[in-house]
Formats: sequence, structure tokens, C-alpha cells
Amino acid sequence: MRWKYTNGSNTVVSRTNADGTHESKLVEAIADWIGEGNTPEPANTQAIVIPEVVTMAQMCLALLAKDKYLEVDAAISQMPLAAQIQWQRETRVRRDHDLVASLQVLFQWTDVQMDELFTLADTL
Repeated sequence: MRWKYTNGSNTVVSRTNADGTHESKLVEAIADWIGEGNTPEPANTQAIVIPEVVTMAQMCLALLAKDKYLEVDAAISQMPLAAQIQWQRETRVRRDHDLVASLQVLFQWTDVQMDELFTLADTL
């Protein structure tokens, strides 16, 4: 046996054998668990929606909350004048904007970190 999954009473309910075959008693184990009077919690079906657009004020506040505002501001000030004008004059920040992508690369932020930043900004 290469690995096994056991339930709370240490009963093997699923395993992969050394030859690569898989055995599962998970359905039976769940039925037994429910038969013992347990009730499964409902699944969280609420989807997390990542905003595609936030206001510039929201983005600046999110960057401030993440302690990144001054770094981003300094980086923008070193960019071409067109990028500076966009950052200073735009009223909205789009997740798919080239300037946002440039900042993501510059600061080596992952897609997950960008999603978290936009999600935070949307709450501010």
C-alpha cells in the first residue's frame, strides 16, 4: 500500500495500493457516518467574485492598507509621463489594464495577490 486515508475511528476508507490500483470505501464510510446520526454541513456555494474595476481612490486605499502605496507611487513616478498621467487622472482602475500588469510584474505580485488587492479595494 502506498497511502491510505482513515476516518476518525481509524478505519481505512480509501487507499492506493503498491501496484497503483485504487480502493475506496468512501461512499460506504459516509453512509455509515450519517447512519451514526451525523449531519454534513451544507457546502459554501457562494462564489467569490473578483472585481474587474475599482475606483482609483479604492485602489489607493487598498495599497495603503497593504503598506504598498508609497512604493507604488514611487514606481509610477519613474515611469513614462503617459503612465504617470494615467495613474493620476484615471478615475477607475481596471484589472486588465497594461499599467496594472506592469505593476504586477515590477512588484512580482501573483495573480492571487492581485485578486486579493482588487477584492480589498472593492470593500473600501
